[in-house]
Formats: sequence, C-alpha cells, structure tokens
Amino acid sequence: DVYKRQPQGVLTLFPPLPPDLSEKELIALFQGAMGYPIRVFSASAHSWEEYEQLIHRLGEALPAQKKALRWLDHVRKRKERLLTRSRTIQHRQTIACLQPNGLPQLIGEWADILADFAGLSPLSAQTKTLPWEDLLKADPDIVVITLQGKNLSTTGEAVAAWARLPQVQGLSAFRKKKLYALQGTTGIFYPSPYTIYTAEALYELAYTPTYRYNRHIGRIWAPLL
Repeated sequence: DVYKRQPQGVLTLFPPLPPDLSEKELIALFQGAMGYPIRVFSASAHSWEEYEQLIHRLGEALPAQKKALRWLDHVRKRKERLLTRSRTIQHRQTIACLQPNGLPQLIGEWADILADFAGLSPLSAQTKTLPWEDLLKADPDIVVITLQGKNLSTTGEAVAAWARLPQVQGLSAFRKKKLYALQGTTGIFYPSPYTIYTAEALYELAYTPTYRYNRHIGRIWAPLL
C-alpha cells in the first residue's frame, strides 16, 4: 500500500541504531528500498533542548510552522508549571522505570529526563539490564513498568503477571503499593507529542496517587490493583 501511494516524505524514529549503521546510512537504505527520491525526516532527540529543535524542524518540514510554534508554546507552559511544583519537593523519591523482559531492564534517557521534571531521582545502574539482586539492593521507592508501543490495558496485564514473581514481592515498592503501569506509547522511550504529559503522569503517581482529579490516571498510568 505504501508503494502505491508513493509518499513524498516519511517521519520516522531510529531507536536504537544497529551498531554497524549510522542514521544517515539507514535513511539511504530506506530511500533505496523505496526506489525513488523520498524525504526522510528522523524525529530523534536526546534532551529537552533537542526536542524543541525537533518541533521547529518538523514545523518547517510539513510545512506547519504556526502550528508547531503553538504546540511548542503549549508544552513549554506545561513544563514550567510542572517544574514549579516539583521544585518544592524536599525529598525526592527514587524511581525505576523498567521493562519486564526476563531480567528487569531500565529504560533510561527520556525516562530519566521526565522523572527529573517530575521531581524524582531515576535509579542509576552500570547496565540497563539489572540482575534481580541489584534491583532488590537498590530497592527504589517507586517502580514503573511499561512496554514499548503497548497501551495501558496490555501493560497493566503485564504488571499483574510480573507482580506475582517472588523477587518483585521482595521490593518495597510492591509492599507499599507503589508499583505502577505506564502506557508505552507516550514519550517515555523517545520524544513524542505526549512527552510532557508523561512527565505529569510520573508526578501524579509519585506525589498525588490518590488525588481524584488526576488528569492522567486511567489514561497514561494506573496502579497495580
């Protein structure tokens, strides 16, 4: 169907890159596979500053510069409101954002950036794959489980299954009911239009988990029931 439509441009992400190929080489391979010149716009960013630049570039590429600027103003305002709240937190809780693929895997990068926005201290480790003994020793205050590309319902089922493991039940986050599911399509793995909402969701689950007017509960995050 893609070949029949012959798109003039493609918006894509390359996380993570194969070790033997650069992003430029991957784009060249993609263009070669299409068989005609096509504009490939790679939406990658590794910091909030790069995220803002990405929005500018996307606005120019579409073109939809006015819409891009309005969106940028919107996310900046939400970010500042969140930072205003999180700066008042005197004791930052430790959070581990994990994928439950066999051994727990730290997500890192954007998960760490958004946790910091939310007034949390992301768990640091030597490697992304954590042996159970290392996770139990670190014993983060909060554990968030997410699956890349999966909705909240599917992630919630995975969290419920994960929580039955004896190792998980040894975590303080499990005993204190601070084990949460987070939708995996909302900017925690890579930048997206939902990125700032995910940071807000992390603040909600960490500091106002029982607040009835939380915007994102049941949409972006949910507690283990």
